[in-house]
Amino acid sequence: MTLLPYKYFSNNFSINIFIKIFLILIRGIYYNI
Repeated sequence: MTLLPYKYFSNNFSINIFIKIFLILIRGIYYNI
């Protein structure tokens, strides 16, 4: 993990945040139905 470039890590980090927000939105819609 430490050998990975910083750019790739930051990209992966932002993608992870996007996925978490997406899952939270899906969960909210699921509970609202």
